[in-house]
Amino acid sequence: MKKRIITSLLMVSATMMTSVVSAQQIVAPDLWITDGRVRALSVDGDRMYLGGDFGYIGPRTGSGVEISAVTGEPDNQTALLDGIVETVISDGSGGWYVGGSRNLRPGGQRAFFTHILADGTLDTSSLPQPDGAVHSLLLIGKTLYLGGKFTTIGGEQRRRVAAIDVASGTLLPWNPQIDGAVVYDLEPFNDELIIAGRFKTVGGNTRRNIALVNQINGNVLAWRANTNSVIRDVSELNGVIYFGGSFTRVRNQLRDRLAAVDGRTGEVLPWTPSSSGNVNALVVSGNTVYVGGIFSSINQQSRVGAAAIDASNGQLLPWNTQLNVNSVRTLAVNNDSIYLGGNFKSAAGQSRVRLAEADLITGTLTDWSPDANGDVYAIAAEGERVFVGGNLQSVGGDPRGFGAALDLTTGIATAWDPRANGSIVDIEVAGDTVFAVGGFNNVGGARREYAAELDAETATATAWQAPQVSFPDLNAVAVTPEKIYIGGLWASIGGRFQPSIAELDRETGALTTTSLFMDFPSAVNELVYDAKTSRLYIGGSYNTINGISCPALSAFDVSTGTVVDWDPQIAELNAEVNAIDIAGDTVFFGGNFIGVAGEPRENLAAVSAITGAVLPWIGPPPPLGDVREIEVGENAVYIGGDFVLSVNGRKQQSAMALDPITGRLLNWRPNPPSNQQGSVFDIELIGSNAAIAGEYKRIAREVTRSIAIIKTLEK
Repeated sequence: MKKRIITSLLMVSATMMTSVVSAQQIVAPDLWITDGRVRALSVDGDRMYLGGDFGYIGPRTGSGVEISAVTGEPDNQTALLDGIVETVISDGSGGWYVGGSRNLRPGGQRAFFTHILADGTLDTSSLPQPDGAVHSLLLIGKTLYLGGKFTTIGGEQRRRVAAIDVASGTLLPWNPQIDGAVVYDLEPFNDELIIAGRFKTVGGNTRRNIALVNQINGNVLAWRANTNSVIRDVSELNGVIYFGGSFTRVRNQLRDRLAAVDGRTGEVLPWTPSSSGNVNALVVSGNTVYVGGIFSSINQQSRVGAAAIDASNGQLLPWNTQLNVNSVRTLAVNNDSIYLGGNFKSAAGQSRVRLAEADLITGTLTDWSPDANGDVYAIAAEGERVFVGGNLQSVGGDPRGFGAALDLTTGIATAWDPRANGSIVDIEVAGDTVFAVGGFNNVGGARREYAAELDAETATATAWQAPQVSFPDLNAVAVTPEKIYIGGLWASIGGRFQPSIAELDRETGALTTTSLFMDFPSAVNELVYDAKTSRLYIGGSYNTINGISCPALSAFDVSTGTVVDWDPQIAELNAEVNAIDIAGDTVFFGGNFIGVAGEPRENLAAVSAITGAVLPWIGPPPPLGDVREIEVGENAVYIGGDFVLSVNGRKQQSAMALDPITGRLLNWRPNPPSNQQGSVFDIELIGSNAAIAGEYKRIAREVTRSIAIIKTLEK
């Protein structure tokens, strides 16, 4: 929500503009991040409040990080990884080998495989790189085996599997020649290697989804245990090979996603547990086979996502972690406990966000609860060290109910938690309280439908209560000294037919008698209060207010309760304004439109705050996509949304800075990836930096999630 009023904008000289356009973008490294979209920001001193569609806030650790097996705290010395971590193993010397998809090294460097040294830094030696995802790693002596979805490594042909001498960093001639889609697992078995995944032949011989090959020369053995579908994970115990996946037949015998075969002959053994869904992870410890996946029952008995099975007879054991959803991707045993990773939110009725640790014998949860902001695909444990990776950017944070507050001096989240049960779409600090609107009906420990006032320290709901709205879809809130204005999409409020906008009493939340009547159907997307002029600027998709034609953008005098005689004349049908900011006597706005006052202006424009006349401020070629946010600084007008444009062959997406005098595109390219949900929803200037909120996993070539503070063109 806009609060700053800049009066000296038009005095900025061309010389000053030239001197600042080369400013670098820098991500604030210690700022905590979320697990979902951040829709709105409001800054008050050293505190920044966030609202959106998220349930977690935590430190920025990248897609993989070493954490303590005792406390769950992340090691802040671990190199920040990008991409998605699919697999990890210990290097035997205090470091980790990591494989994944979507380049693991930050800054866009192509790397599906990397080595983190014992001191947490990335190995800079030139290990040969595969050209596709790595899903499995296995270290035997000085030989590192890789399995995945690649076809070459180090420029040499290697389909789905390869071997590297880690002492010299050279690619070995070992080449079993897999013909198939992917290798998911590699496991040692005597002098052989078990290869499992989704494939048809190995070395020209039919081997469906599982094979044994020689560790030295890569020759395939005569051993066969063909399945009719994918194998995801394999483990061996006393000459028996156990595996899980999505198959229903092994050597043409019925098996329900779990099977055991003789390691010497491939004969299917009479071990017949059945899973109701796919098995993603399997590990053997003692005489127990632990499995994780997307099942809800084993042997027709309830087990959600994780279970323990007797390795001898296939009977389901009492062990039960009681996950809330059946989504486990990885398991790892460490001493007397087992780690679970996936996409669950609780276990045994306790909060466990995507990570949990349970006793191997009883299934009782330990106190270990680091939480993660994305799906966990890989866990490796060694003593008091655990490495966690996946499609994530943060490990070691805390649950939050669609809102949070960050201490801007440390970047760490405060205890402020609104505990909303639905999205917070807009948020604004007002003294000792915070006003929030969105899709919730319970927030701050009280029933509050769509709008609430929360204590700025405790997040407890105050007595302030808005009237009931029919089918509410709230988008915006604005605070004035005596009134609260809310906007969105609705038909009636407080029993009164009054579409999409309302004025509420600042102290009680009661609907006032002020006339604010829009045509129906209509929508309000943005509300901006200018204290200097006592005007409330209203942006949205509508035609009239109180019978006065003012399509998509209007001004309301809050002191007199009347619509201002001010119309920028956005005349086309279905025009929409999503973003507004005021700088002195200029109103900048953006949305979806093609003209203003008969002048061509596509999605961005500036008009006089006095007359409404369109100004000669013209942005770059119209962005392909929505403009959702405008924030005006002294040196630039910052634009956010879900757009992509190309100027002089350079791609600019989701965020850009324009000259406040001419509209010329400036050299500021944070470039969070654009997507259909919208990448940038809010921008808030903080000194010479900007907090950027939205839905993205990278900005300024750095790993993050949905919130970041970067350098701007301001001084």
